[in-house]
Amino acid sequence: NPDALRGLRLGGTAEMGSPFDKNLEKKLNDHFNDLLEGHKPGALGAAPATFLLRDGKKPAEPLAFATGVNADGWILTKASEISGSAALQCQIKGAWLDAKVVRVWADHDIALVKVGAKDIPFVKWSEKNAPAIGSFITAVAPEGRDPVAIGVVSVAIRNEQSKGRGFLGVSLTTDDKGLK
Repeated sequence: NPDALRGLRLGGTAEMGSPFDKNLEKKLNDHFNDLLEGHKPGALGAAPATFLLRDGKKPAEPLAFATGVNADGWILTKASEISGSAALQCQIKGAWLDAKVVRVWADHDIALVKVGAKDIPFVKWSEKNAPAIGSFITAVAPEGRDPVAIGVVSVAIRNEQSKGRGFLGVSLTTDDKGLK
């Protein structure tokens, strides 16, 4: 409901105070909970093929999630998240197993990793086209209880090789009026 936010003061934090009345806050929480509930079935379906990675020399610090792509222990992950690992390990069925980076596609920040395990759960690739712009997508943890993140597809598939590297995120600068 675009009118739900009408009247909010969007100046600096000093002027903003508490912008939500209790009624609006409840509506926003209800909408968020509905969105989360809608993503749970997909999260539960993807969770078995999602694995946790860590550095065996720093076992208390998780590094990244990975996705099983083949039952013979092949997984994909974000290369930049695991690049500094001295002893990469992957948790499969409750056990921490040694993992080896086999290939990195730096232009796409993807690493192919091999784990010494058989019969691991893996994703089943869709026969359909890629999700349409505006579609919701979900990132899931191995436990699969709730999505880790929910996003929206904002651009169509494109060939990044010919257009240069894309950018995903937030870039901040300041000027005389404050943060931009």
